[in-house]
Amino acid sequence: MTEILKTLWGKLYAWAIPTALMLGIYWFFVYPNATFGHDWLKSRSQGEQLAIFAAATATIAFLLSALSSPLYRFLEGYLLWPRWLQDCRKHFQLARKRRLEESVAGTGWRPGFATTTTAVLLDAFSSPCFLFLNKCLPRSLQECGKNIQLTLERRLEERKESDVSSGWRRGLVLEKLALYPKNDDQVAPTRFGNALRSFETYGKTRFNLDSQSLWYELCAVAPAFIRTAVQDARSVVDFFVASTYLSALLGLVTLIIAVSEGPKLSTVIVCIFAFLMTVLCRWWAVRATTEWRYTVQALVNIGRVKLAEALGLRLPETLEDEKKMWGLVTRYGFYSKEADGISLNQFRKKPEFVAEEASENQHGAGNRERQEDNNSLKEKDDDGSEGEDC
Repeated sequence: MTEILKTLWGKLYAWAIPTALMLGIYWFFVYPNATFGHDWLKSRSQGEQLAIFAAATATIAFLLSALSSPLYRFLEGYLLWPRWLQDCRKHFQLARKRRLEESVAGTGWRPGFATTTTAVLLDAFSSPCFLFLNKCLPRSLQECGKNIQLTLERRLEERKESDVSSGWRRGLVLEKLALYPKNDDQVAPTRFGNALRSFETYGKTRFNLDSQSLWYELCAVAPAFIRTAVQDARSVVDFFVASTYLSALLGLVTLIIAVSEGPKLSTVIVCIFAFLMTVLCRWWAVRATTEWRYTVQALVNIGRVKLAEALGLRLPETLEDEKKMWGLVTRYGFYSKEADGISLNQFRKKPEFVAEEASENQHGAGNRERQEDNNSLKEKDDDGSEGEDC
């Protein structure tokens, strides 16, 4: 029973804690000053109210956990988004990715406020309207405008060189570029969706291994440390995803109460706070995917070797052959085509080699156990001799 509760809490705590926080804010700051639908609750005793609070927290947390997939897909820009909005946002994200790539390559730069202002002023000097007005001005003013334009161009080039050559600036741009998938056709409409796609497509773009299709197989052969790290990193993102939705719900409820019962100071403050937290939690959710990305990359890099052994396959010597092998594994498991299975035979281990390898593993495990037993007996003998000396 204890193990069941421990497993259940491990899956729900990332959803239960933000639920309790948002309910607590509503309970202490909005509920005392509101009368909308609260008559049945005010007549309860303090113990009954506490039990209702705990039951509501557990129920909401369980529902959020059960609906985690559609909640994620909405933030990624897939669910309930109209097609035109998806296309518009995807073009925006592609343009942002392109600017980051140009900045890393040294052919562009990521403009800050001063750089953007300088570029806008230069565009104004080059506009047809300014060129027409410039012809109507005296020669002295024309020369002054030309000197200003040259100064702005020189400063803009200096800022470009400074941004490209600065190591820490380039590192920051690389961090932001890592939140996008490698292939442009995988770019999602939102930053959160791109942050997830960046590591969901990691195995496919590096080794042609579809980690999404072989997720449970990878987890089965990965070390316990990596499995725990993946779960912990996912829980952090779950926390901020739950906080995003709960903050929006709290803001909407307090807004309805403020409109129906009249604006009160505490209700208005909670409403503003809730909507601000919605924006901040969504931003934190994107940032929190960084650790999740690292753990999934480690899972693919290390787990693919053990996965090949577990599937009875030998890892090819070249990367190109390995990509071919994992592509066949993915296609055969997904489409079950006989041609893919026949092509996969070239990467399978021979039965006698598999049996020999299993025997070696058993002998190795037996030798390790005997060595551990000998070490423990030696330690006991040493302890006994020390006791006799005393």
